[in-house]
Amino acid sequence: MIQSMTGFGFSKLSNKNFEISCEIKSVNSKFIDIHFKSAQQSFSVEEHLNQKLKSVFSRGQFDVRLNVLGGSSPKLSINNDVLAQLNKEIKKSKHLENATLKFSDIKNFPGAVSLSEDSAISDAHLTKVINKAIDDLRHSRLSEGNKILKVLNIKIKNILSIEASLRKMIPSINKQRKKNVKERLNYFLDNPSEEIEKEIALQIMKQDVSEELDRIGFHIKEINKILKSNGPHGKKIDFMLQELFREANTLSVKLDNSKAKKLAINLKILVEELREQTQNIQ
Repeated sequence: MIQSMTGFGFSKLSNKNFEISCEIKSVNSKFIDIHFKSAQQSFSVEEHLNQKLKSVFSRGQFDVRLNVLGGSSPKLSINNDVLAQLNKEIKKSKHLENATLKFSDIKNFPGAVSLSEDSAISDAHLTKVINKAIDDLRHSRLSEGNKILKVLNIKIKNILSIEASLRKMIPSINKQRKKNVKERLNYFLDNPSEEIEKEIALQIMKQDVSEELDRIGFHIKEINKILKSNGPHGKKIDFMLQELFREANTLSVKLDNSKAKKLAINLKILVEELREQTQNIQ
């Protein structure tokens, strides 16, 4: 299926102790470009995010924000070994042998008391939220890709319609060209010779657009085949559209019939519009 590079994914996990949310925005990029912001620093979580995005998507710039609320509480720890050593030293002192230690006496003593945060949030919680946000983003990009595909199909249909119209006009265009060349030559010669007939045929062949129309039909078939295939499509379609534009440009130069030339110009415009749409395809 066609997948756009533009999309948005969101996921949230919450309980009475904490709330984790993850939002991911993606836009066009030639390669994978990941920007991660989070107050919850974890190398393994960030590495998981990078690997997961690269396994699911092939192109795009991703702005990821991981938000964490709550989930931690202060934890007081007393180092009993330090206190035992301190108490031993106090008993050795004649001046302090009957002293009684209070918390206020030891709270600032190096290594006796430590304060840390006890977190209820694990890396597993964070990666779970990230995975769901990535899945939501994938569905968003597929939905956008489906909209692009509908536009592409309409424009491809219009291109094929123009190609068919031009193909029908070729016999009458060539007939008129032959007539015009003969009239110009007959101005100088009353009875055209066999050599003149050959020259007429050569001039008509130089301006014949049958091959260009054949190649346009071939390129459209290839584009339709790519659109129906799995995997990344953007770069392949862009290459085929470059070739298609080259043929459309040749048509507009070769054709001298005003109606046919107008169709060729419309064809070029449609191909340009197709190229604009496909810039957003993965």
